[in-house]
Formats: sequence, structure tokens, C-alpha cells
Amino acid sequence: MFGMTAPAVAQNVGTVLNRGDQLNPDDFIEVTWPGGTYWLIMQLDGNLVLYKGDRDHHVTKVCWASNTAGRGWNSVYAKYQGQDGNFVLYTFSGFAIWASNTVGVPGNTVDVSGRGRLFVGTKRISGDC
Repeated sequence: MFGMTAPAVAQNVGTVLNRGDQLNPDDFIEVTWPGGTYWLIMQLDGNLVLYKGDRDHHVTKVCWASNTAGRGWNSVYAKYQGQDGNFVLYTFSGFAIWASNTVGVPGNTVDVSGRGRLFVGTKRISGDC
């Protein structure tokens, strides 16, 4: 994906993911900070990936990934569970393949900070990007 333009066909669902919301295959959240633009994308290959790009929307760096690629083409979605605050990747057949382990963590959004850190509620999932 390096050197390519970031999501053109994918569905932008906003700048954050709220409790109860989900990212379906090819959905993403996008946030722009002075240091760059970040996309958290639920890829078609089953991998949830955080990318950084420049102001022209060209991907410059992979910041973080769930490492779940290959778990089903176009059949994995990311759900920020409203009842407990856990952020989970599920197959459409109902199997959990990755979780943020944020049950009970305060906060109501999955978002990306200006330093490219991925947060689920108040828990930091990734380092600076």
C-alpha cells in the first residue's frame, strides 16, 4: 500500500468509532492532525490496520496491525462493543479472532491521537507512529 493513495473506494465512517459501532470490510475512520492523516481500516483480507499518510492522502507508513490477515476474504468486521467496551474482530460466522482486552475500560470511542496512537476508550493500543 506504500506509495498508493489512501482509501478511495472504502467507506469512511467518521473520525472515531463510537461504542456499539462497527467497521465492516473496507470501512475506515480517518483523522487529520498537523503531523499527518491516519486511517484505521478494516481491510478485505481480515486485517485491521492503522496507516499514516501525507496531506495528499498518500500512505507513508504502516503504524499498527491486528495481524489477522487471511482469516477470511471480506468476512471479518471490527465491533466496538457497547455493553463492555471491548473492541473485537469477528468473522461473519461469529468467531472472535482478535480483541483489545478493554472490557470495563473507561471511554466511548476508538480513535487515533495526533501522534498516531490507537486508543480504545482510554487504553492505548499502539505506540507513536
